[in-house]
Amino acid sequence: MNAEIGGIGASTSSLSESDFRRIATRLKEETGIHLPDNKKTLVYSRLSKRLRALKIATFHDYCELLESKDVGDEVQFLVKALTTIVTSFFREPHHFELLAEKIFPPLVKRANAGECVRIWSAGCSAGNEPYSIGMQLFEALPNATSLDVKILATDIDANMIATGRAGVYTDEEVQGVEETKRQKHFVKHGEAWRVSPGLRDLVTLREMNLFRQCRQLRCLKIVALPRFSLKPTRRHKRTQESFMALKDTIRIMVVDDMSTSRGLLIQGLDQMGVKNYEFAGDGLSAMQKISANP
Repeated sequence: MNAEIGGIGASTSSLSESDFRRIATRLKEETGIHLPDNKKTLVYSRLSKRLRALKIATFHDYCELLESKDVGDEVQFLVKALTTIVTSFFREPHHFELLAEKIFPPLVKRANAGECVRIWSAGCSAGNEPYSIGMQLFEALPNATSLDVKILATDIDANMIATGRAGVYTDEEVQGVEETKRQKHFVKHGEAWRVSPGLRDLVTLREMNLFRQCRQLRCLKIVALPRFSLKPTRRHKRTQESFMALKDTIRIMVVDDMSTSRGLLIQGLDQMGVKNYEFAGDGLSAMQKISANP
C-alpha cells in the first residue's frame, strides 16, 4: 500500500491540538507514518464518521479508547482511516520497463541455476502491484512457478490482503493491463476478472506491519524501504530487534525524498549496526542503483 496523507476541508473546532497530537502519536507508534500539523483537518474529516459509528461524543474520549487496554482492533481502523490507498496495475510504467531491462535478467539466470529468488512488494495494497510484477516476470521467465521463485506481497491492511488473495478485479481496474497480458493472466469472473491460478501461485500475500515485522525476510538480498521515522518510541525496541535479525544478510535501500531527515535515519541505522545501506530520492533512482549493482 502506498500510504499518502491528504484530505478535504472541514471544521476542526471540536478537535483540540492536544487530541490531534495524541492521534498523530498513536499512528506514528503503530506505522511509523508522520502526520504533520497541517493535517488536522484530515484527521477530523476522516475520523468524525468513525466516532459516530462508535457513539463516542468527543475526540478526547476517542483518544482515551486508543490508549486503553480495551482498544481491540480500533488502531487498525485508525490506520485505515488515515491512509489513502493509491494503486493500479502497472502504475509507474517506467519502473516495469526497468525491471524487464535491468533487474530481471540476472534474476532469471539465478533462478534457472536453481537459486532462491524472492521479490518483495512492500505495501502491496489490493495486490495490483505484485500481480503486475508477476506478469512482467512471466514474460522473462515463463517457467517461474516450477522454480524456486516467489513474490512476497505485504500490507498493513488485512482487508487489502483479503482482496489481493481473492484476485478479483473490475473491468475498470484491469484497464491498465494490456490485452495480451489480460488474456494470459486473467479469466472472466462474472462481470469482473480473476487472476489466473498460475499468477496467484507465484504471489504470496501476507498482512504485515513494516514498522514491526521483518523477521521472515531472510532470503531477500535487496530491500527497498519506504521512509519512516526511526525516532525512538515505545515500539522502537521491537523495530530494532527486527532489523538486527537481518542487518548482516541484506542490503538496505532507503527511499527518502527529504534530505533533512537523513541524519536521523543514518543515526538510527548506525545504532542498529546496519552498515550496508544507501539512499535514493525516489523509487526510480533506487531501482537504477540496484540494477547497476545487484
